[in-house]
Amino acid sequence: MHPLIEELIEKARITAQLNHHHLYLWELYREKDALYQTRYLLSMEWFPVGKKKRMKDGSNPPGTVSITMDMHSKRLKSIIFVHGKGSNIKVNHVEEWISSVTGILPSQYKCTRQNEGDYELQACVRKIPVHPGGYINIQTDDHGNLTMFSQSGYFPNDDEAAAEEFRLTVEDVWDSYYSQLKFHEVPSKKENRYISLFSIEEVFVVNDDQSLITYEITGHEEMTVVVDQGLNWEEVEKGKKAKLKPLDWNHEKVTMLDVLENQPHPDLIPLTEREIENAKRAVLSFMQNQYPKESGIWYLLHLKRDGGYMNALLKMAGDKSVFAKWKRLFLDSEGHHVINAMDNDWLIDAVKELEPVGQPALNKDEAFSRLTPYLQIQPFYVYHNSQKRFVLSGKLDCAYAVDAVTGELLELNKI
Repeated sequence: MHPLIEELIEKARITAQLNHHHLYLWELYREKDALYQTRYLLSMEWFPVGKKKRMKDGSNPPGTVSITMDMHSKRLKSIIFVHGKGSNIKVNHVEEWISSVTGILPSQYKCTRQNEGDYELQACVRKIPVHPGGYINIQTDDHGNLTMFSQSGYFPNDDEAAAEEFRLTVEDVWDSYYSQLKFHEVPSKKENRYISLFSIEEVFVVNDDQSLITYEITGHEEMTVVVDQGLNWEEVEKGKKAKLKPLDWNHEKVTMLDVLENQPHPDLIPLTEREIENAKRAVLSFMQNQYPKESGIWYLLHLKRDGGYMNALLKMAGDKSVFAKWKRLFLDSEGHHVINAMDNDWLIDAVKELEPVGQPALNKDEAFSRLTPYLQIQPFYVYHNSQKRFVLSGKLDCAYAVDAVTGELLELNKI
């Protein structure tokens, strides 16, 4: 056993006070963190003394403790006491305990939920939330003993985000709000119909230069290759339909050699031009063979690595509805052939009986005028990929939308 693994196992035993447990198994795996970096983790399962195997149904025996350690920081990542049994860890002072096991200081988070031994903490800098966000969840029993702890995401310190005054106002970014006002057709089960509405699509505006950072990708566009190419063919390709295979998600397991060499996560390796061309051909061949009568109906939106596979997203040309039809094809990592596929037909079937939308009566300018009093801007520290730091920004948001047919204001969380 490598000395680092031995060190972390012993640290886990001491931290979790496992004097009456024995290590049942351990394994190494990797993950992508919130900043698209590779993290290596040690996962352990500790059984109570006297328990040497799993239950007949395959579950762990009561009192089992599952622990994950970060191999870079050598800090605790998560701990779970199965059925809430067997814990001797007293958490009388949450902030002190978190600092002792994670190194994260109280200045790096704020409490967003506290309810009878259930805590949720959100990453922040100078009391301003960050994106991508980090979260800590803690649960204790009636006696104050820890039953669950988990840390996810990233918790920047003050040195990773420049201190500056937040100056943006709604009026300063008027044009950005207008550009983010989008028209959608949204299914509403409550009203048993589709609703045509205008709503603000969330985005971040940088405080110093008013540039935009998208909410979903946060500056990592290079990890996704936009293709935006129609899929057209004239003749049906002859041959047997592709035989799809189940996806294998065990690719995250690694060896100690991977850890020592600090190999990057496969999903973070940029696609080469050859792999992109391979994928385009494979996707076209698959669609031509599987759906011979659907030439010109679909287009290839983008390619990216995901879960050890190359992932191709297809959408229907001209479909602008919120629940637009899509297909997701999983190819081998070099893009030679399609291994599996999924779609959202089940969701389309679930809403197809809803009443169609009426003819919109409002245009974008009229809708924007009605939303103006409800526009919101909230300070956030957002990771800027090219600057490799968190920059103060404003999150553009609005809790309301406008029904494009009736002109009625709608609360988004009630649609």
